[in-house]
Amino acid sequence: MINIDYMLKGIKKEDQDKLTDAVWAALKVYDAGEKRITIRTNNRLKTTAGRAYPAARIIELNVKHYEKFGVQDLIETTMHELAHIIQYRRHGYTGHDACFKDLCVEMGGTMNATMAGKQWAAGATDNFIRSEYKHFYNCPCGTGWAKRVRPMTLKRQRRGCCKDCGTPITGWTHTIKNN
Repeated sequence: MINIDYMLKGIKKEDQDKLTDAVWAALKVYDAGEKRITIRTNNRLKTTAGRAYPAARIIELNVKHYEKFGVQDLIETTMHELAHIIQYRRHGYTGHDACFKDLCVEMGGTMNATMAGKQWAAGATDNFIRSEYKHFYNCPCGTGWAKRVRPMTLKRQRRGCCKDCGTPITGWTHTIKNN
């Protein structure tokens, strides 16, 4: 008997049912001998669609990814993370090697296009959340610029300079975009 705990705040009930059916079907085919798997949402995940803790048998899903891309991507992400747990159970390690990629594609999980490569292109997706740039740096000469998600540290600012006029980044104007 496999017991699945769900703590899925922010996901519609009918989508939770679809996710449950997909997980049960995968566990029947790829019986990993798991007694208990916990699937929960984590609002702190920013750019990743999901995360697995194979030793603890926990899968965390990004609610923002679900809201942007829908239930099908949520299921594919869950299958990817479930593949990590099954690989850990079978081999004692987890990673994105050829064995994992074969299992992930077979289960219907997704990988980003860079990770998948040509051989596993069937499991590739470009659906991921990009962080918006909030910090903009401009050189007084008008040609040098930089944009960042997080502010540059002072150490990094001291290292850089404009390619045209040589002004260090510490002398550039820094503007912050407010949402």
